[in-house]
Amino acid sequence: MIPHFIGIYDTVPIASGSDTYTFQRDFGFVRDDNIMVIAPKCVDVNGANIPRLLWLFLGSPLSGKNKEWSAHHDVLYAKEAIIIDCRNLNAESVTTIFENWRELAPDYFIHQACMPKFFADDTMRQAMIASDSNMVKRWIAYHGVRIFGHGWWS
Repeated sequence: MIPHFIGIYDTVPIASGSDTYTFQRDFGFVRDDNIMVIAPKCVDVNGANIPRLLWLFLGSPLSGKNKEWSAHHDVLYAKEAIIIDCRNLNAESVTTIFENWRELAPDYFIHQACMPKFFADDTMRQAMIASDSNMVKRWIAYHGVRIFGHGWWS
């Protein structure tokens, strides 16, 4: 499956001038292995905890298409993501699952504790590809979170 976003990225800052935003509706991403990661409504994001020094090369992870690829990384690191196994579903069913995930049987869900840090970082890399980020930008962001993100994961 081709990695893609589902839903609309819709956030508001938690306070004026804040670098933390709260989702106003669910925002999903389907990975190439057909595992869906959902940033649920009311969860906060802050731009993948990418060090500000790297913002000089990447731009703010909270603006433009950057906010899309950083969102799911944030919720995975915060252990607030909804992870759904869609490997046995077609693309049409994946959209239906996203729209109705709160009513799914427990068998569809993958527990957050089962996912290593690499899963979050790889999800961000795939989301960057889906948002047409160039290879240099992907390399900087990916290695930035691999090197500096461990403290946040723990």
